[in-house]
Amino acid sequence: MYDGGAYAGWQNQPNALSVQEVLEDRMSQMLQVPVDIVGCGRTDAGVHARDFYAHTELPEKLDDGFLFRLNNFLPADIAVKEIILMHEDAHARFDAIQRSYVYHVHTRKDPFREGYSFYYQRASGFTVNQLNEFSQMIPTYTSFNPFAKYHSDVRNYRCRVSVCEWKANANGLELHISSDRFLRGMVRLITGACLRYAEGKITLEDLFQAMKTGEHIKGIWSVPAHGLYLSEIRYPYL
Repeated sequence: MYDGGAYAGWQNQPNALSVQEVLEDRMSQMLQVPVDIVGCGRTDAGVHARDFYAHTELPEKLDDGFLFRLNNFLPADIAVKEIILMHEDAHARFDAIQRSYVYHVHTRKDPFREGYSFYYQRASGFTVNQLNEFSQMIPTYTSFNPFAKYHSDVRNYRCRVSVCEWKANANGLELHISSDRFLRGMVRLITGACLRYAEGKITLEDLFQAMKTGEHIKGIWSVPAHGLYLSEIRYPYL
């Protein structure tokens, strides 16, 4: 798990620090061999992860104290919960059957939630039912061109979204969304579209037309990264 605030996402970047770079560097130093790590997916800069799987191949089995030493060597914003010995064909990215995210919105200013939830005072007037009028249309579609960032290098826009639901919590609202895969920026654009809908700035007809044409909905926006958490990864064998 990691707090993504200081990182340019999970994946290695040429000119910015990533979670992958830090983890590979620290493990390589400890083991005195180059360590290449494959993550279960990519998170954007500033996005957090409560659950994250990655795999690597090592020349020998790790001793029982390695996990403790690794966590002591890692910075405070990255923690490894468990090391699991897997069969040699296991793949953290390709074997995942479901990924889930939660986006947090708080509606009263709270300095202790700064950097971990999106403060959006206007949402204090929104209801869960309003937001779900829009969000629960999302799983009825299979191709998500309108919810991919511009200039993404993706060729396949198909996703099987199984859950897209808003819930109330003590601090405000949160969007729960699950799919077999996600496009770059997809969750933040869907979240922004839901909020714009509740504000009355876009309509369901706008969504229908966008999904038909593959074009972005005029007026939606990508909400800030710091409210987003990768919350669960599911595998058929775990």
